[in-house]
Amino acid sequence: MNPLVRSPSVIARSLVASLGFHGLVLASIVLGGLTLFYLKPNPPPPTIYLESRLEVNLPVAEALVVEVVAPAELIPDLLDSPPEAQPVKTQSPGIPDFRPQPVKPTKGAAVLAVDETAKPLVARPAPLQAQGFTFTPPQVNPKGCSPPRYPGQAVRRGWEGTVLVRVKVNALGFLDEVVLEKKSGYAILDKEALAAISDWKLEPAYWDGHPVGAYLLIPVRFRLSSQPNF
Repeated sequence: MNPLVRSPSVIARSLVASLGFHGLVLASIVLGGLTLFYLKPNPPPPTIYLESRLEVNLPVAEALVVEVVAPAELIPDLLDSPPEAQPVKTQSPGIPDFRPQPVKPTKGAAVLAVDETAKPLVARPAPLQAQGFTFTPPQVNPKGCSPPRYPGQAVRRGWEGTVLVRVKVNALGFLDEVVLEKKSGYAILDKEALAAISDWKLEPAYWDGHPVGAYLLIPVRFRLSSQPNF
């Protein structure tokens, strides 16, 4: 037999071996690709901090003036009648008088109202609708907020004033910050306004229909009057 001429069986075996080798190589490539496909972790979705980004760009809105009116029961002498002359007390020299002075009972409670005719204490920001957005600032709901108490000491001394409080309202309506922006001139009124507002829950701001965090200025005006004007 001519050694250069291969028998059909040898050719068949060579062909089978070649196909098997190439099949193994192809299978290795496929399995390796599948392994890399399943082992490669999916990238995490991007995090969008919508509220934080909006808080930086949103203007500081201002609420309507909140009125705190002292009830008439607390101030009858200040409004209805002139002060009466007090009799001169005499006592033995060297013996101090420790008798307690009578205190009028406190009746009624301060009234919380929103004065819609009052002018804002600061300039209101330009509406965002002009920039193509819809922004509704936080709202003070008198029914859901306990009013500040008019301190008895301030009533007796005839103290009135307006406190300007800046609050940071989150997307749920709770207050993350309560800061005294402008004093009234009387620390007792400032303290009472801050203490009351700290417990408030407001209507949150809305940006294109979605609640977002925003800042709000709340003017609180303490005034003495026998008849509230609202």
